[in-house]
Amino acid sequence: MDAEIKRLFVNPRARRQGIARSIMTHIEIDAIRRGYQALYLETGVNTKLH
Repeated sequence: MDAEIKRLFVNPRARRQGIARSIMTHIEIDAIRRGYQALYLETGVNTKLH
């Protein structure tokens, strides 16, 4: 079973503090616990938010 993380956004003022890494670690641990075998997160520097 696979899952996709649709979006992960950290406010620019809060970046470079390990926040996204911490969030992803929690998501990954929970996904393993739930039996997911793969997680997908598309990344990009030019992603616009609506």
